Amino acid sequence: QLEIVRAAWPCLRPGGALVYATCSLRPREDEDIVDQVLKEFGDAELEDLSGLAAGGDATLRLWPQTHDSAGFFAAKLRKAGDGGGAAVATDADEDVADAARDYLRDAWGVTSLVG
Repeated sequence: QLEIVRAAWPCLRPGGALVYATCSLRPREDEDIVDQVLKEFGDAELEDLSGLAAGGDATLRLWPQTHDSAGFFAAKLRKAGDGGGAAVATDADEDVADAARDYLRDAWGVTSLVG
C-alpha cells in the first residue's frame, strides 16, 4: 500500500488531494500508512474527515457492526502549494460528497455515516 502512495505522490499537483482508502480494518494498512506518508513527504497534510462519521478522528472508518456494511477506511491527504492547506469547499465538493454517499449506500449498503 505504501509503495502505491509513494509512486502516486510525486504525480500529484501542488494543492491537489489524494484519497487513500482501503477495505481493511487493520491499522498497519490504514493509519500506519497515512502516518508514514506524513513523515516522508513534508508537503503532505491530512485533511479532517471527522464530520463524516460519528466518533471518528481526522480519518473515516466504517465498522461493520456499527454501519451494517463492509469495513472501510479513508484519509484525505492534500499536497501543499497553490495556497497550501485545505481548499475552500465549493458546490462541486458538495456534489462529490453526495456522489460518495450514494456510492456507499448503493455499493456497500451504508445508509447512515452517523452511528
